[in-house]
Amino acid sequence: MKRPGQSGQVLPARLAALKKQLNSPEEAMRLLATAMIEGGRNQQKRVSLFKNPAETVSMLEVLAKEPDNMLAAELSAPARALVAAIGDMVGEAHCVAAAGEKLQNAGIQERAALVLGQLEFALALIFRDLAPVVSALAHFSKNSDLLCGAIGHAVGDGSKAGKLIERYQELFPEDGKQEDGAFEDGWPAIFAWEAYNRMQALEAMADEFPEKLRSATREMNGWPMLRHRFVNSKKRFEELADKLQLGADYPLNTSEGAKFRPETPMVRYLDGLVWRFHVCGQSFREARQHAIRMKAPEPDAVAFAQRTWGGIGEPALEPEALAAIQASLDLPKLTKSTAKGWADKALVPYILAQDAKTAETCTEPALRMIWKQQGKTGTLKSRSDFKSRLAPDVSKQLRSMARPG
Repeated sequence: MKRPGQSGQVLPARLAALKKQLNSPEEAMRLLATAMIEGGRNQQKRVSLFKNPAETVSMLEVLAKEPDNMLAAELSAPARALVAAIGDMVGEAHCVAAAGEKLQNAGIQERAALVLGQLEFALALIFRDLAPVVSALAHFSKNSDLLCGAIGHAVGDGSKAGKLIERYQELFPEDGKQEDGAFEDGWPAIFAWEAYNRMQALEAMADEFPEKLRSATREMNGWPMLRHRFVNSKKRFEELADKLQLGADYPLNTSEGAKFRPETPMVRYLDGLVWRFHVCGQSFREARQHAIRMKAPEPDAVAFAQRTWGGIGEPALEPEALAAIQASLDLPKLTKSTAKGWADKALVPYILAQDAKTAETCTEPALRMIWKQQGKTGTLKSRSDFKSRLAPDVSKQLRSMARPG
């Protein structure tokens, strides 16, 4: 019985030829591509390539035996080329939109926005179909590349996900709102459940193979745990902190003797900033050592900082900020005795150049608090007044956060 949508003429002819030429990879690939195209044009009338699983394996086995992953390369090439082409078109549409904005031409901007909407929706449709297939196959697959891709998608990037959710909420604040004013399980609730479930899985991993977590935990200044209202978890935390060597390689003091409060805005801000300086410096030194071993030219510090410092959506580094990052590469290890040098030569210049902006445009909570401080004529207005308050505060806080030495 012919399946719905199955061609009555084309496929039988292809399969008949295939049976005679199973030892010809080129012909098998051509027939497979033809059948895929015929079936892919209409998803509701997808062509069935074979009558049974054995016939499927017989066909694909010819190609799977070829060197250089021929079957995988050929099957993935059209999809990868299509995604790359759509990505290029998205970039071009963004350029047109930017040009329209610069020229203050609403017509150009509207046309670019219309095209962008369709291109982005095309990528969304592809991703919507691909992600569930890869996720489902990962539970059975023995292919390391597929497993790594699925794990990477499932693990994701928590901070990036948080920023995307914040952006979604800004664009669609009423999404999920019910008639009574309450919100159903939207992205923030899903994110909370994701974190909750991961904490349980992570704690089990810490007990099962702590040695495989230490490369990460040695560079962490804290450990995520589920806290219950009815249980004191301090003993359990100390047990895990010792087992995982928590914070051993962190650039700031993570010992019980540390005398700073992580929840204050300035400490939170400096903690993240010091970490970025630490990662950039560590990566640069590794790149320099690699160049020395390979007898290659050493990496350019400014170019390296431009390439590795920022993330998607972050503003470009100002020249003075780049100079501060470059200066940090030659500073001694951050300790209480070197904290003032770090503040004066790296952190304060970077903050003034990149994040301080003005009293009206600054968005960093810790810095906004300084801008709002009272001066002789009211709240601070000039950058010199701002710097006079910022520099001693950063130096003092950094010294309290630094390791002994």
